[in-house]
Amino acid sequence: MSAFEDDLDQKLEQCLEEMNENEKNQKNKKISSDENDDEEVLELTFEQLISAINTKYLDYMKRCLTIFENHETLSKSIKHDIQYLNNKLETNHYACLITLSDNYLYCFEQIKDRNSDFFIYQKEQQITKSGKVKKNKITKIGNKTPLKLILDNIKNETINELFGMIVDIFKLLIYEDDNIFSFHDNYIEFINENFQNNKNYNKMNIVIENIDSLIGNLDNERLEAEEYEKEMEAKNENSKNKTKNKKNKNEPNIGADFIKGIEDTKIAQMAKSISEKINLEDYPILSDPTKLLSSLTNPEEGLSSIGGLMDIVMKEVQGAFKNSGSNENDLVNEAQNIMGKLSGTGLDPINLMKNMNFDMDKFADIFSKGK
Repeated sequence: MSAFEDDLDQKLEQCLEEMNENEKNQKNKKISSDENDDEEVLELTFEQLISAINTKYLDYMKRCLTIFENHETLSKSIKHDIQYLNNKLETNHYACLITLSDNYLYCFEQIKDRNSDFFIYQKEQQITKSGKVKKNKITKIGNKTPLKLILDNIKNETINELFGMIVDIFKLLIYEDDNIFSFHDNYIEFINENFQNNKNYNKMNIVIENIDSLIGNLDNERLEAEEYEKEMEAKNENSKNKTKNKKNKNEPNIGADFIKGIEDTKIAQMAKSISEKINLEDYPILSDPTKLLSSLTNPEEGLSSIGGLMDIVMKEVQGAFKNSGSNENDLVNEAQNIMGKLSGTGLDPINLMKNMNFDMDKFADIFSKGK
């Protein structure tokens, strides 16, 4: 561990001890009156609040360092800011409060709303209509590290955590009286004395004047945000389920209704008659899918080949034409009806036969020879 890190840990431990001591003092401020049994709670002094703010703000910076401890650039920058602030605290007890107020008070509403984009898109300068370059305020966690670099490299959950830490620090400077939230007078005086020449001084005063409306409904807004996130998650889940069901509907699905609709057609009866007259054992090639597909493109001769099987089928169809008095139009109409039902299932019988290199001309000869 480096000397810098040893020094940093010692100072942080010192701040934590001071915070614990302040908490003990705060508990001791609660005095019970034996005469009227009323409990009187004495508020922390402004100096005691400053000690608590120092500890909490250093905790905030240390949390940023923990997040980016493996980031070569940001880790160095954040360490620099922590060391710089600790050095300032040795001579100025208000160093953390100055950093907090300068960087976060004027944009407290954005912090409260967890609006990370406000900070991520901050520009250090802009060109005015007159062509002059105007410098803008860039929120920093110290004197070097821009908050935009922190927020642009972390997840929303961590962003909300860091914003929440800043809000909690400001809550130390706010009190409630008759359900109205206000900044402590000492803090308002501190702002007036130290920031009158700050370019964001007017914005700071707007926040101070409207803190009741900004923080008064903070808990309600947080609950609303959580409920909104839950609703969005539920909607996304329903959307996924609908998409999944839609995909399932588009998948080929030949059900019982479809089979029942074609089993009484002349084509089905003809197919049944043909199947009864064909002994599958005479065609061993049908048990080998590889040979079967190959034979469709290169038909072999012989009774046990696909070519021989087609000869039998053609003869049976020709006989069915003669014996039943069926004509070509009847079978074509039935075939079109069946294909129409097939199209609703996502299957394309024509493409299936083309993909198998099925010879449609030979199939058509069945009808021409039956005439």
